[in-house]
Amino acid sequence: MLRETCYTDWHRVERALSASLQGADGAPDANPDGDRLDNFGEWAFGSDPTKADDLVSATSLVLSVPEDGVFRFAHRRLIDAASAGLRFRYRISGDLTTWSDVVPVEESATPLPASPGYEVVTLSLPASALNGKPSLYLRVLAEPL
Repeated sequence: MLRETCYTDWHRVERALSASLQGADGAPDANPDGDRLDNFGEWAFGSDPTKADDLVSATSLVLSVPEDGVFRFAHRRLIDAASAGLRFRYRISGDLTTWSDVVPVEESATPLPASPGYEVVTLSLPASALNGKPSLYLRVLAEPL
């Protein structure tokens, strides 16, 4: 897959490669492969909109030592997302009901040779985000700018 500069370019290329992305199935909020990501999410996280492969783009826990204020996670993302009109937002919850935004610290970003234009980014939450939470849940959201 080649690096596309925006969702519209990506969609044009993907549609040309697959007849299953025609019509309504080609909309940003469509999910023709039936996985947990719509087409916009497939673009943002670098998965295939014609295959139920959302596990490829799943967020992974790298290290969690809450008593030491450490919570490190990783996920795939589009390289230089802001230039493509995309932002990633992070939200945490202690109870899956009340969510709040959090700004993680980026620790590293490693390009994915098998997925040109995408990288795996490793981030950590600030220790203050962990204080007083016996449980911690994290959401990674991809949104248009």
